[in-house]
Amino acid sequence: MIKKICIVGSGFTGTLVAAELLERTKHEIILVDLDNLNHEFQINEQSFNYYPFKKFSDVLTFSLGFGGSTNLWHGVMTDFDLLDKKRLSDNFGLENLCKSKMTNLAYKLFPGIEKILFNNEEKTNHKIWQKKSYYVPKKPFRFRKKLRELKKKFTSKLTVFNNTVAIDLDIKLDQNLVKAISLNVISDNKINKIEADFFISSLGALETPRFLKQSFDKENIHLANCGSNLLDHPFASIGNILFNRKIFSKHGHPGLFSNFKKREGLSPVKLINNRNSSINLIPNIMSIKDSFTNLKSGDKEKLFKLSAASVPFTTKLIFNFVRTDSFKLICHHEALKTDGGSIKIIDKKDKFGRRISKYSYPSTLSFFDTIDEIKSMNLLHQFYDDVKKIDIFDNKSNIDILPASHYAGTCFASKYHNDSVCDQNFKVRNVQNIYIADASVLPIIGNSNLSFTLCKVAKIVADNFVNL
Repeated sequence: MIKKICIVGSGFTGTLVAAELLERTKHEIILVDLDNLNHEFQINEQSFNYYPFKKFSDVLTFSLGFGGSTNLWHGVMTDFDLLDKKRLSDNFGLENLCKSKMTNLAYKLFPGIEKILFNNEEKTNHKIWQKKSYYVPKKPFRFRKKLRELKKKFTSKLTVFNNTVAIDLDIKLDQNLVKAISLNVISDNKINKIEADFFISSLGALETPRFLKQSFDKENIHLANCGSNLLDHPFASIGNILFNRKIFSKHGHPGLFSNFKKREGLSPVKLINNRNSSINLIPNIMSIKDSFTNLKSGDKEKLFKLSAASVPFTTKLIFNFVRTDSFKLICHHEALKTDGGSIKIIDKKDKFGRRISKYSYPSTLSFFDTIDEIKSMNLLHQFYDDVKKIDIFDNKSNIDILPASHYAGTCFASKYHNDSVCDQNFKVRNVQNIYIADASVLPIIGNSNLSFTLCKVAKIVADNFVNL
């Protein structure tokens, strides 16, 4: 039977879910996008309000997960490593996520992806570290362009609402059964309702909890743990490494004749300070803090046309050609639920009628414990060849911790935990027809951008509808 499926948010994961459903099913797909599908370039002003970077205590920092960022780009991409997959399987019962393939569209979009996914961790005899690979594409994958192609190909099956802000869902209770019946949106300054058989929230880890909590609060339904467990993997330069000879940077970008670059870093064999924190090397040519000062000084359009918002203006192009003996040690530190990150919504509403969210960034105090443990191992030099000296900072004032802005965890999924927001198929618990397809379902975040993991989330969510 043909169903109407409404995907709220057409960014990275929302577009992949839509493409998978259009290719594999006969269902009618409704896609809600905050931006305009017909604009070649447009900045999501709502997300930009959280940029430039400020102190953690002032405001949660930059994120693009506000209901449709189809013209933006995820610059450095990878997947959960084996250590993460074991935790996902053992602690949360998410074997399907560990074993799932990606969507067909993802394989087409990212040429050479197999070199990253299937050779991500090179086995070594080292007791602490193993190599981890990252995928750095040459140019942006404009999902808005892909949506235009889908709209042209599936004219009768796909409806796209542009310039549309999702407010909340109308929830119906019938003999203890909870079901969403319609979506309230604002489009062209008018409130409209979109009816569907199923709803998929793909609004990102910051907006999806707001969207769900506002929807369920109207009916006095408590959605346990929705908005808790806000995760990120903040990073900092924790020291310097000096080699006996000059080597090329492993932090480069694709060259003139390549579609992508395989970037290398280090991932731990075992958890460090109960966390999966990674190490990368960046040429020691300018401070991380100065890099982000340069980033903040740029105008909006230049900022979003960069390969990735986290790449400094002055170093993006020359990293390919840097040959030096001095590098910074960059550590990405994994936040955990115990670090207290969360999202809470208050009664005050914005101009669209959405309740305003208050964010608590995960505590970074444990970052220094991780650094101390890495230093105490005294084993980093045993992995890299020809190391002359490694200096990990003793003075904490020398360490500037910055957010990675890869938020996750706020509607975490689990097979084993009845108090999780979603089950292992990413359906909201005790609700008949609401699913989530974004990073909010991930109960852990690991140590890097999880774009490829989200490709698998999209595949799992789409699989739920194939045999309806």
